[in-house]
Amino acid sequence: MTEPVFASFELPRAAIRIVFLPLTVIVAGSLLIMLLGVPFHENGNLPAATGHLETAGRLKMLAAWLLLAATTVACLAYFVRTVRASAPGTRDRLTKAYIGLTLFGVAAVAGGLISGAPRFLGEHEICNAFAGNWEPGNLWPWLDLRPACSGVQFNMLWWLNEVQKIGLALVSPALVLGTISCLAMPDPGTRAACRLQARRLNAHLYLAAAVLVIGLLFLSALMRWPASGLAGEAAAPYTSHVDAYIFYWGATYSVFIASYYVPVAVWLSENCRKVAAPPAEVKSAAAGRKSAAAARDKGGESDADENPVSDLFSLFKTVAALFAPAIAGLLGSVLHL
Repeated sequence: MTEPVFASFELPRAAIRIVFLPLTVIVAGSLLIMLLGVPFHENGNLPAATGHLETAGRLKMLAAWLLLAATTVACLAYFVRTVRASAPGTRDRLTKAYIGLTLFGVAAVAGGLISGAPRFLGEHEICNAFAGNWEPGNLWPWLDLRPACSGVQFNMLWWLNEVQKIGLALVSPALVLGTISCLAMPDPGTRAACRLQARRLNAHLYLAAAVLVIGLLFLSALMRWPASGLAGEAAAPYTSHVDAYIFYWGATYSVFIASYYVPVAVWLSENCRKVAAPPAEVKSAAAGRKSAAAARDKGGESDADENPVSDLFSLFKTVAALFAPAIAGLLGSVLHL
């Protein structure tokens, strides 16, 4: 077999547009640090030592936010690709379900029904850490409509947390519906379709684990930021509170992923068991069983002996992805993420 000649390869015209993606990332990163990464103590607002700690916490938070934004966009793009590649009926159902769930989630966030992290971690204490003006009149018993503190840093923290909640409202339906779309099968079903949907199911699982873990890293960096303004030993109890809060949501995210992944995986497995293998595949499987039996009789190893290891590794990867948010939340307190 001859090797292809590289000189004959033609680059698609549209491929050169990919260069704008890394340029956009560099420009966005530069603008972000220019707008939000300036040390406040240079303006005399904070002592130099405290100012450096505050700026360091803010830069970590901005870096985590950049990762979260990129992962969220990638997740939404993958869901759009899934919807566009689906059959017309499936496409309509996925689109309507996504719009309905997204509108509900965004309305819940905008209406203050989903309280932000500052409310649970001590909004007044965070306000004092940032030397803001406490405004208790903005507090509502069951709603989180507006910040109860005025100040540049606190407002930045509050609004970034709101953006994170809206992003979660946008990406969560995409994660769930993208996984559910793996149950779509041709009529009649085929083994090739089963293999394709199984690969897609794992891809959605890993993507969900990635975006939720990065979301936890951002939330941890965001809420550790105020610790720079807490004097003396006050920072340690606050960061312990943050660690517990992050671990709680890590465990919740793991249960969230399992709540839809496990039913879809079981359903897909049952559907694929009913799919008859083509004659050629049946003959190949029979031949494989015969060769495996012959190898065992001779005391040797066969490909079939490797399957348990492969299955065990696949199971390990699945379990690791399911528990990734909880593990990230637990390790956050150890690694001070």
